[in-house]
Amino acid sequence: MKLYIANCTKSKFILTYSLPEIKKVHVRNLPMGGQIMLEYNKDDLDYIINQHTRYGMQDVNHVKKGFGGLAYRFDKPISLSAIEDGISQSMQEKIDQAQEALKMTVASADEHAFNIAREAGGKQISGLSLEITEEKQGPTDHDKKYTQTIEVVREGQEPKRRGRPPKY
Repeated sequence: MKLYIANCTKSKFILTYSLPEIKKVHVRNLPMGGQIMLEYNKDDLDYIINQHTRYGMQDVNHVKKGFGGLAYRFDKPISLSAIEDGISQSMQEKIDQAQEALKMTVASADEHAFNIAREAGGKQISGLSLEITEEKQGPTDHDKKYTQTIEVVREGQEPKRRGRPPKY
């Protein structure tokens, strides 16, 4: 039986696996956007899949949230469009993870500032606000740049208003 494994990431991947009755570790290189074929019996292939599903390897027909970048299919090579879809999902997973890490970092910094203010006998007026702006690389750089603001809103506080204050 054949098992096709595709690398749906934008980097080289080194696939390592073992088989139940052979203690030797097998190593295969998977180029970015490429795939390999393994040929063993069904039990051995299931054993290989089980080694990698805990790290996000998924059946190519069921790629969803939690995808780690490796997709597999039995007996039939994985199409280029399926690999491209997997790359898109893999990139979205990385973006989501980075966003979550950024939110946690800002919340931690806000908590730290709150504790320092409290220890000094002061009061933190509002939650921390962090703005991230990508800068131009040079005078010929006309691409749209990334900008994001993350704001910590403490319980019982209103979020900060954007723009000019209202005229009365």
